[in-house]
Amino acid sequence: MEHQTLASALYKNLCIYRIGVEEKVSVSRGRKSSSQPSDTRTLAGIGFTKDLTAFLSGELQVIPSAVVKRGDWNSTIMAVKPVFLETMRQIGFYSDTGQEPFKELDIKDPLTAHIKDPLTAQEKGEEVVFIEVHGAAHQIFDLDGLPLPVCLGFNYIDGGFAEDKYDLLKAVNILLKREDVTLALNGGERSYYYDGKESDSIDPKVYIGSIPGYNAERGRSQCLSFRWHPTTEDYRKVFALLEPRGHWGLRKACFDADIFGLGAGGATYFDSFHGHRRVEQEEEDNE
Repeated sequence: MEHQTLASALYKNLCIYRIGVEEKVSVSRGRKSSSQPSDTRTLAGIGFTKDLTAFLSGELQVIPSAVVKRGDWNSTIMAVKPVFLETMRQIGFYSDTGQEPFKELDIKDPLTAHIKDPLTAQEKGEEVVFIEVHGAAHQIFDLDGLPLPVCLGFNYIDGGFAEDKYDLLKAVNILLKREDVTLALNGGERSYYYDGKESDSIDPKVYIGSIPGYNAERGRSQCLSFRWHPTTEDYRKVFALLEPRGHWGLRKACFDADIFGLGAGGATYFDSFHGHRRVEQEEEDNE
């Protein structure tokens, strides 16, 4: 067995390994059968030294994958190529089918950047990055537990980018100045996981679209959709504002941090992420 310990502030005895396992096959001769050596099979990946020891001693039949527990949720330690991190930052875990705005990245299946034999890859001089992936929450971390940037989508549902919460024209003008934001034309045209391209038009109204009728109401019929491609610094600033067990509350944390400058730029109508105005309520207040 060959193995190399991985440095991690959270997980002790984590390592990458390579083990040659001799397999035997059964050969029948009439009514009798016998076993004889076959080719050696190589097992490689990421695990814990105690599991490797148990496997070699015969206590375990299969080496468990490097699944770790932080708090009350599980995630997996993976070895990936650096392109995986940029894919997560630019596109995230999802992208529209048939659209490839970042052709240099493997957007069809970012997990193909997964390295199954990291020990051999390192010996060949390949660059290997070790990360913790929590797929259920669409989050990735380094081995010290620090969050790594993942693209985040905003629309009238997630983020509340409708005219009852924001001055949409002001919001567009502010967002267009940001290099880390990609606005979708026509409010995304119902698409949540879009890969929008900015228009050449100087008219900000081209980015404002209509909310589908089944979700629209008086005072809430127009919207924006965009994607945020965060820097590590900005992402960690937002992540630090998450409430306990709040890994799904990043959009609220973006509002609280005013990460896009919408509050400072006068594009928000309320100081609270959950604030909104409805025409019906305003009419009652005026009676």
